[in-house]
Amino acid sequence: MFKKQFFPEATIKSLATNQSIYEKGVMLFNNDQVKELSLNEGNRSVEFTIFDGQNQKTYLSFLKNGLAQKYSCDCTVFQKQSGACQHVITSMLYLNTINQEAFNALNANQTIDTEQPSSQLQLLQRNRELLNHLFEEANKDIESHAISFTKTPLQFEFVLNMHKVNHLFEYEIYLKAGVDHLYVIHDILDVTNHLLKGNEYTFGKQLRYNPKDYFLLPEDRELLAYMNEIGKAQEEAFQMVYTGHSLEQNGSLSVLAKNVPALLELLSEVDGGFVRLAPPPRLLSSINQIEHPEIAEEEEKLPLTFLIKREKDFFTLDVSDEDKKKNITVHPQANIVSVNSVFYLLTAPQFKTAQLLIETISNMAEEPLKLTKDDLTSFYSLILPRLRELFHYDIADGIEDNIEHEPLTTELYIDYDQDALSIEPHFKYGENTINPLVPDTEEQSEDASSVFIRDIYNEKDTLSVLSHYFKKAEVVEGKYILDQFEEISTFIYDSLSEISELMEIYLSSDAKDLIYDQDIKLGLSIEMNKQTNLLDIKFDLAQISDDDLADLVTQLEKTDPRFYKLNSGKIIDLKENRFEKLFENIDKLELKPSEIAKETSVSLLRGLSLGEGEMVSIGNEFKEFIKELKEPNRLTFDLPKGLNATLRPYQETGYKWLRMLDYYGLGGVLADDMGLGKTIQTITFLLSKIENKGGKYLVVCPSSVVYNWEREFKQFAPEVNCLVISGSIEERNEQLEYALNDKDLNVLITSYPLIQRDIEHYKKHVFQSIILDESQNVKNDAAKTTKAVNRLRAQNIFALSGTPIENNLNELWSLFSIISPGLFQSKKAFNELSEEEISRKIDIFVLRRLKEDVLDDLPPKTETVEYIELSDEQKRLYQTQLSLIKNDVESLIEQDEFEQNRMRILAGMTRLRQICCDPRLVNPDYEGGSAKLDRLMEYLREALANNKRVVLFSQFTSMLAIIRKILDEQNVDYHYLDGSTPKEERLELTTRFNEGEKDLFLISLRAGGTGLNLTGGDTVILYDSWWNPAIEDQAADRVHRFGQQKSVQVIRLIMQGTIEEGINELQDQKRELIDNVIRKSDSKKSRSLTKDDILKLLTN
Repeated sequence: MFKKQFFPEATIKSLATNQSIYEKGVMLFNNDQVKELSLNEGNRSVEFTIFDGQNQKTYLSFLKNGLAQKYSCDCTVFQKQSGACQHVITSMLYLNTINQEAFNALNANQTIDTEQPSSQLQLLQRNRELLNHLFEEANKDIESHAISFTKTPLQFEFVLNMHKVNHLFEYEIYLKAGVDHLYVIHDILDVTNHLLKGNEYTFGKQLRYNPKDYFLLPEDRELLAYMNEIGKAQEEAFQMVYTGHSLEQNGSLSVLAKNVPALLELLSEVDGGFVRLAPPPRLLSSINQIEHPEIAEEEEKLPLTFLIKREKDFFTLDVSDEDKKKNITVHPQANIVSVNSVFYLLTAPQFKTAQLLIETISNMAEEPLKLTKDDLTSFYSLILPRLRELFHYDIADGIEDNIEHEPLTTELYIDYDQDALSIEPHFKYGENTINPLVPDTEEQSEDASSVFIRDIYNEKDTLSVLSHYFKKAEVVEGKYILDQFEEISTFIYDSLSEISELMEIYLSSDAKDLIYDQDIKLGLSIEMNKQTNLLDIKFDLAQISDDDLADLVTQLEKTDPRFYKLNSGKIIDLKENRFEKLFENIDKLELKPSEIAKETSVSLLRGLSLGEGEMVSIGNEFKEFIKELKEPNRLTFDLPKGLNATLRPYQETGYKWLRMLDYYGLGGVLADDMGLGKTIQTITFLLSKIENKGGKYLVVCPSSVVYNWEREFKQFAPEVNCLVISGSIEERNEQLEYALNDKDLNVLITSYPLIQRDIEHYKKHVFQSIILDESQNVKNDAAKTTKAVNRLRAQNIFALSGTPIENNLNELWSLFSIISPGLFQSKKAFNELSEEEISRKIDIFVLRRLKEDVLDDLPPKTETVEYIELSDEQKRLYQTQLSLIKNDVESLIEQDEFEQNRMRILAGMTRLRQICCDPRLVNPDYEGGSAKLDRLMEYLREALANNKRVVLFSQFTSMLAIIRKILDEQNVDYHYLDGSTPKEERLELTTRFNEGEKDLFLISLRAGGTGLNLTGGDTVILYDSWWNPAIEDQAADRVHRFGQQKSVQVIRLIMQGTIEEGINELQDQKRELIDNVIRKSDSKKSRSLTKDDILKLLTN
């Protein structure tokens, strides 16, 4: 980049056309009116864009030396007058703010936006400063490391002083540095800091260190760096104790014993490295008695030879006279031994052995140590293995001839007697045996003169291993004794296999009899007995009696033992895979202790959870039974002769499935999608039974559809005599008396509310079959209706429901406790099952088909969600109510009172939903608008004008009343149905609507969501959101069902950013539940609203 000059204020003023122009230029500069600058390196020029009412362009060019050459501007002032205009003045002032370094950092031919000049140009300037610093420091580092013939090496003298204080060594290091003259260094840490960083340093009048003139030898640098580390560590430790104070520097640096070995190695590498074995010197300027350290090679042995000789009746241990004269020093904390000024750097274990032997030598009298035969054994066993690593040794001829070098082997002898396990360890050396639990006992070989060498270190390791396994054992007469059942069992099944890899194991026959053979395979087989319709079970359990099996099951129900002792005395490990699998299958069969035997029979239902595998064998008859239930289309049941209808193929399959379950005396759930004709399939099934065996049958359904059932019977099975049980209690009593005693009357139809009131009459009779329509009415096992239905008696019970689960899995427990009692052992057992296990158990009892699976000709259903913004007034009311409820919920959670006040919280959330519908549902005096109601009326006008036939659902009858009032005012005709509409009138209203009368039907969600056929409609509007998506889906499927000829549009009206949006997301999660268990997908398990769910809804 080219140079540019700095413009002094006087120069700028002299160039200005006049003072006024100069002041205008200053003002433009102060007001940041420089918008852009462009560089052109080719002609060394800068072009500025300056805003002064409009953009003005200025131009400045420079000579090679940086002086300004010329300037110009396209403004009128510059064109008409001489001198610099205000824009040129501004440009010069601006250029002054950019120093040459920042200017150099700008790219050639670059345009710079100056709207924020400080952020761009200061960044460039800072960038240049950082780069300069980086390069400067790198050069300094290179300079300080550089070795050159033109530089002088700095000379050093390092002295490591060693002296004893109270039997321990203390260490300090002294440092001198210089060239011709060495200066005593009083602050070693400060000097090493400067030298290592490449900083200049003044040692004295005759020497100022500068990296450009002097350099450090690599080996000196490495030693200085290590000393610097030691000094910093001391300073940090001192600061931790004496915060704010510095360690006093007295010309020496204390060295910890652990740092001495590394320091010695570094000292041996430098020319000026010395050691001194004496008290600290008085004068640092003249230290004497120093010598260069010599470090022994890593594996070099100490120059001492131990002599082992034999006298008449004993042996001797000694060293040569020459070795006794050697100067030997041990440094305990540093793990160093010096012999004649040669330093041996040892590991801690090596040093411990060396120190022990050297101290022994130094404490010997003139005579050598005398050793007996036993002493020699101990010496060979304890000392010699370590001695030979560190020292030289010489054993006199003949001694080794009587030494037995046999390897150590360990043997364990295990016996079982009087409910106790005894384990006796033996250490074997050839023919020599030692019991380590009995001191001073050994069985030696016949040659008494021989000496056998013990591997003491391995013996100790082996005893440590044994003590780990026998922590709770008592030692009696040289044996470990285990007398507790759990400890004995753990040893033989856990410890024994591990120990056997380390030593030889010898089991007595009694001990062997404790162990259940690993090769024995356990199993069970199941088969269907067609004569009894029961499941025959046979167990293959070698060495396990019926009593053992029954007792085991009893114990497992109460506790979770790991081991069990059979009557035969054998111990079994219940955590072994084969036993876990066995009892897992027994648990799936739900066998009670009283039912346990090698051969037993139970209900067919018990076998449904078992799958064939390594341990389970399933007979052909039971396999065929399962296959028939899973593939009912393979069955060959004839259709009843009196059927006045043509069934679709899937409906015929459903009929056969019902017949198959009935053939085996079982019940089930016909869970076809809404609109697929569950009613016609059921009527066909009942008709076939009536034609074959007669008898009485009961249909229980919602109040809204009792007459629909009667009508369907008359249409599809006109020969069947059926009666609706309804009216007053007197009328019902009379009807029941007649119906239950008239042999020609086959089918009774009643509602869930009435079954609860009349249960005392119904429970006296055993029906052939009972049908529970819309069986979600018995989803709560604690409800009075469910309890009443549970008291009904029949050979089998079938449930009909498009949504057998609406909220959670407990609804399945309630349903199956009625239709298949015994399928699940108890509610507690049911809750402990996984979704996969539940699905497997109910699989053959549930038949579910979706419309898209079986109805190719059913018109499509399109579902859309329309999001609507709250009106301003509506939003203010909503936010106020939301804030109150949120505070209330958070307070209840904080006080741990959430569960007690759940209904209060849900009531508050209902108010939020009502505000979304129309604030008048909460505040009758509200006079603002309702955005949702406005959108509804717009849509209805448009839909009715386009000949759409609309079914509108709302859960709030008060909301329907508001809508009806508006429709009445606008003279729009409609049908209306809610919970107060008589049952007979409901059927009439739906028939009239389906036949084309009126194009709008307003229905209360709970009253009309089930049992109605509204195929005359083609558009469903769900005005408000319900917690349970199944209720909404049922409502929509009143229109989109078998018999529908048009495509169906389902519209959900959702207020954006409100609780309704959160409910819509929650519904998506709940919809997964049916698929999860009934359709076997991998969805998450459903649950009731949690605290987190509610907080999420309130913060949506």
